[in-house]
Amino acid sequence: MTIGRITVFLCCSSLAACSGQIASTPTPAQSVLGSPTPTVSPMAPPTPASTTAPVSSLGPFTCTLPVNRPASGSGLAQPTTARVGGQPDYDRIVFEYAGTALPSLSVTAVSPPFVSDPSGRPLTVSGNAFLEIVFRELPGIGSGYTGPSRFKAGLPILTDLEPRGDFEGVQQWIVGLSGQACVRVFSLTSPTRLVIDLEKAP
Repeated sequence: MTIGRITVFLCCSSLAACSGQIASTPTPAQSVLGSPTPTVSPMAPPTPASTTAPVSSLGPFTCTLPVNRPASGSGLAQPTTARVGGQPDYDRIVFEYAGTALPSLSVTAVSPPFVSDPSGRPLTVSGNAFLEIVFRELPGIGSGYTGPSRFKAGLPILTDLEPRGDFEGVQQWIVGLSGQACVRVFSLTSPTRLVIDLEKAP
């Protein structure tokens, strides 16, 4: 192997290691957000969902719910994908969007049983405590989201993330937790993302 080829190989390997993507083993799964869609499980140890902002600038966690955030940008937000990851002291959910618009967001504590919207079918979410994430100001009868829609995360705090509905401009997710958690919500750009961090409640 020439020196030039060795250099290219090492660079590609470094880029792959720094990509921040979650390793997964997808299998087909039926979802209210599309059919079929993959089941995504982070490999052990979980890879952090990356951000471009230092942790010190992200703001504090709050244990007081609900947490609400208004929509921003021009027009309706177009969701594209989602991912989860683990950090040393907290777990992270990232929702990504095309363009620069972000939907309104609410994070609320909820309790089972859960049903899918609009079908009314039972929805099973693993965990000992639960949150509902609701996005509004999305396009159309269905938002057109095509990313993964079922995350059996198995992280220290985040155990499960399941879609509850994507109908008439409203997208809902149920978060399964190992116990009560505090929440931090912020946005990132390039690409446009909403980030929800979950920290074990004191």
